[in-house]
Amino acid sequence: MLFWRNQPCCFKTRLVIVVALIFFPACSSFQRAKEPIKVDNLAYRIEAGLADAQFDKLFSSDLVRRKINVFYYTDDDIVCMEYNLRLTNYSLFWDEENRMAFIEALNRYKEDYSQHSLTKNYLRTKRKYGSVNSLIMWYTYQRSAQGIAYPKLEFGYYLKNKLPYFAITQREADNVSDVTRREQELIPNMILYFTRAQADIIAGIFDPDYLKILQQAERTSDAKQDTVPQAEIDY
Repeated sequence: MLFWRNQPCCFKTRLVIVVALIFFPACSSFQRAKEPIKVDNLAYRIEAGLADAQFDKLFSSDLVRRKINVFYYTDDDIVCMEYNLRLTNYSLFWDEENRMAFIEALNRYKEDYSQHSLTKNYLRTKRKYGSVNSLIMWYTYQRSAQGIAYPKLEFGYYLKNKLPYFAITQREADNVSDVTRREQELIPNMILYFTRAQADIIAGIFDPDYLKILQQAERTSDAKQDTVPQAEIDY
């Protein structure tokens, strides 16, 4: 009789243990959502480099090559890739976390390339190397007001005309600008195609040591401009 009197208590204890085992791992694996990228796009910036990428040609299966101007916002630690496509100027912003994700994805792609393990299944390969949340701004020649969106960027690769390209797939996203949202509700999908050499240039610009060198060079230049030789001072 003593066994049956204590059994409900044992059952409750086991139930608590089971719930704890289910609940606490879930809590420990919980990750806080990443804060949106923030940048003052009108702030001072320095030139970081020049690169190239390919984009889909309108009404064609071919690609069109475009220049990418890269700038570094030193105060916000944000890199900006600027390019023009179909009469629209785009500014794609990269924080440190996203820059490191790009470099890691490129290294994985180059490893797959060297091992001849690339496939033609673009539904799987376009986001094979992960994704990040980004910030993009754009404007056309018809208006000066900008569109603003926070699209997901997917890292992967595509085979175009039997040639492999490392790729960034910028997914469709809502335009959150109060000024231009009525004119354009969203930004459509867009793909940036890179050869390995082109992607290496971007990765080199994203390298933390390179960005530190840019900062140091800029500070040295500012210090020289602020220093006036004593011989030139008119008393």
